[in-house]
Amino acid sequence: MEGTLRSFIAPLLLILPAAGQYAGSQACRDCHAARFAEQSKSGHARALHQDGDRWAFGAGEQATTYVTRVDDDSYLEHGLSFYARTKALARTPGHADANGARYRTFEPNSQIMRCFQCHSTGRLRLEAHGTLIPGEPGVRYEACHGPGAATYGRAAG
Repeated sequence: MEGTLRSFIAPLLLILPAAGQYAGSQACRDCHAARFAEQSKSGHARALHQDGDRWAFGAGEQATTYVTRVDDDSYLEHGLSFYARTKALARTPGHADANGARYRTFEPNSQIMRCFQCHSTGRLRLEAHGTLIPGEPGVRYEACHGPGAATYGRAAG
């Protein structure tokens, strides 16, 4: 029982602290249009996006690594990534072969939650059947400069 409880604590720590604090990049757009436009074109802003039923990690300037939800408790980091320079698939860094690596969502120090958290901005939500939903895909202004809800008087949905 204690081991099971501990396996839920670390992932929850990634999800809970930011709740209600992030305004989202759209809240910055009106007052900071030029900065918003410039940052939106950056590789950081494109660090994570959905591509069909999978998540694409990376802006595509160097490489893109794909991650797919396998079941209620795991995600698969694909063993082949797309490399811009060669315009071809090749082995994902750190992988021994093309089979990919399976990561459990509900394990202590969840690797997959850390991947989503670093490639997105704001609160990471856990929805039905172990689906991870980033507050805002990509590394936006608030990821580096802190939550802006207090400044803008609202939080992103």
